Amino acid sequence: MLRAVVIAGLLAGCGGADDVAADVSDDAHEVSDDTHGPDVDAAPLQTLTTDPGARVLSRLATLEELPGLADQPSIRGRRIGTLAAFDARIYFGYGDYSDNTGPIQVLSYEPASAAFDASHTVTTEEVLRFTRHTGRLFSPDIDPKGHQAEGSGFRLESADSAWETMTPIAGAVHTFALASHDGRLFAANGSLTGGAATLTSTEDLGETWVVEHSTQAPGSAFARYTQVGSAGGVLFLGGWLSTAPRQQLGFVMDGGDWRPVHALPPKGSLVPMEIDGALIVANINGDHGKGGTHLGTYRVQDDALQSADYVFPAGQRVINWSTDQSGGLWVLTRTGAGDVAILLREDAAWTEIAVLTALPDDEFSAVARLGNHVYLGTLGGDFYTVAELYAPAP
Repeated sequence: MLRAVVIAGLLAGCGGADDVAADVSDDAHEVSDDTHGPDVDAAPLQTLTTDPGARVLSRLATLEELPGLADQPSIRGRRIGTLAAFDARIYFGYGDYSDNTGPIQVLSYEPASAAFDASHTVTTEEVLRFTRHTGRLFSPDIDPKGHQAEGSGFRLESADSAWETMTPIAGAVHTFALASHDGRLFAANGSLTGGAATLTSTEDLGETWVVEHSTQAPGSAFARYTQVGSAGGVLFLGGWLSTAPRQQLGFVMDGGDWRPVHALPPKGSLVPMEIDGALIVANINGDHGKGGTHLGTYRVQDDALQSADYVFPAGQRVINWSTDQSGGLWVLTRTGAGDVAILLREDAAWTEIAVLTALPDDEFSAVARLGNHVYLGTLGGDFYTVAELYAPAP
């Protein structure tokens, strides 16, 4: 059953974030003709509501029907870790950089034709994240194919073009995350033993790179910057040193000066998000979308992390999220009852789009909205849609 609930005022009283307008454009709910796609002809699994649209949950494809994904030899490799909407297609993230299951056939789905495409291959062991920048789609080269190879990432001009490999970054044996900030693309990189984690930036779409920040690994340790994100004019950088015990790293930059962030939690990955134009940090044990656990939510105040668990509805833990091409933030959460909720952030409030009964032998892991539908991936590698969000099919 759908619960049309609006949970307002979550950012009230958090030291200024409530004064920031929601960064969702007025056309976030409009359905464009080229992304509506055909009627979903898969058998409906759950009919959530009949008003305003059908909002029917259907499985579009099983793991075995998804090119590239079905060939992955490991459990992690077959998990759909992220989905991204770009140029009338949905792009899939999958692979396993621990078991080195690349190169990766970049999989996409076109709703207008109900067709999958995996004709382009990138030389990485895993596609883990996507980032939009200057109207293009980017993905970090999390583990370049080849022993101790250097990389940076991949760039897509449009759905009709091929993925291009950007210039490698010196010393970057892993590029974990990309972020668009102040007209530049930033890359968070990891080192070999005894090397330095670097944050690099490019003004020419990955042709050349400049080092913006670094942390040297001591002795036999290695250093990794694993997260970078921008919100409200602030750039957040997170990572860790492989010392014993492991040392968490966090930095912020606004106005050109980098400052360390204090009061970091002892474990987890500090993942920056933008909510209502403000910087929010989700602490994820593991990788969100790959089975990671949401440990807590923070905001940065006075260069320290402070609890902000009030940001998300009470009792709900974040599974994954994505932004649509209108700027709407779509979040997949696990409720206290064990169900899965699809939330949309708009007008400084949460709208609960749908609550899905937990799958019997699988778990929803990724979410993206395109046109009149929301698309979902699972840890088991299946692909679903919640169709007809705002209007019934013609």
